Amino acid sequence: MSAGIFKMAFWQKLTPTTRLLGLLFLLLAALNLWKLATYRPWDSLPLRLSYTDAHGYPVYSDSTEFLADGQRVTAVDRSFRGPIDSVTHGARREYLGTWVSAGEIATRRLRFPNQLRVDYTSLAEGRSYRGLFPLPQRRLDSLLTGMQQHPERYTPLYAWNDGRGLKLQACLAPGGLVLVRLLGEDYQVEVARFQAQPYPTHWPKPPVYHDKVAYRSLPELRRLLAHAERTHLDSLPAVPLALWDTRRTRYAYCLRMLGPVQTYTLHVGYLNEDEEGLNDTTQASCRLQPLPAYVRYVVSASGFPHPYRHTLFDPTELRGAFAQLRRTAVPGEQVELQVVPTPARVRVYLKSRRQTIELTRTVTDTGL
Repeated sequence: MSAGIFKMAFWQKLTPTTRLLGLLFLLLAALNLWKLATYRPWDSLPLRLSYTDAHGYPVYSDSTEFLADGQRVTAVDRSFRGPIDSVTHGARREYLGTWVSAGEIATRRLRFPNQLRVDYTSLAEGRSYRGLFPLPQRRLDSLLTGMQQHPERYTPLYAWNDGRGLKLQACLAPGGLVLVRLLGEDYQVEVARFQAQPYPTHWPKPPVYHDKVAYRSLPELRRLLAHAERTHLDSLPAVPLALWDTRRTRYAYCLRMLGPVQTYTLHVGYLNEDEEGLNDTTQASCRLQPLPAYVRYVVSASGFPHPYRHTLFDPTELRGAFAQLRRTAVPGEQVELQVVPTPARVRVYLKSRRQTIELTRTVTDTGL
């Protein structure tokens, strides 16, 4: 009781100005505590926003923009407008006029977007689509939280050759399909997909055909897109995503091509699970990188009946061999992945200074 009387007496002794300042101080303290409780380290990140076509079918963007609470998340106060195509092609430049290649805007320490607005014309169909879509915050939070908790997995997605930063990409496709992906130097995660609504278009030119597949009707185009979607989805990790399993761990290793035939030429490349090149070099290369799923090489010599070969690795065997060599390797020692092609078979070895392990569960496919 006496403590309450003392507090009342203390408050009454304060001047009106002091009381007002005290209330402001309490308000600011409560606001800071609320911000601390709701803080997410990715609310402000180096961010790249990229807009491209999906599956190689060009589109024209009238207005494509990522938004954060209704405000544009761009380095400049404008949305992306212009023809979009992931492949620079002369015929398309002539068709589209002024060329803009896969509009990319690099931003600095901006808020992570929570909406995507699209308004574009599918040149393959001659139809226009638009829509405003909320990005799935729970999924983004899950992905970005995992990246913060596992820096060793976070780096491959966050690090780029020309700078650090996440890339959020909107992919616009015929039929109103809109994909949103989170991209890294050699990895991608599908964040969301939406269906934009068609609306009357005033696009003055006829539909443009795909460079490689000249479809004859809209149903045929839809079948081609469905096949491309199935192929793309098969190459993505299972949902819900655990960003990287041990296959995405980066290892320091070199590739060596050896063989008894002296007169041969080699073109060597690492491939991931989607048969996309991790690096492409004709010389042995040592660097920190994911383990390959394949090694593709070209052999030109009289002793080789087929010049093109793919060697598929068993990922469990390859990871186990790396773990076994790590236990005996000298710190800083480079491990070699040796491929020995012969006319009869292909042998693959993982080798350090003290130990050599032959990979016996490899499968080699020869091409004509």
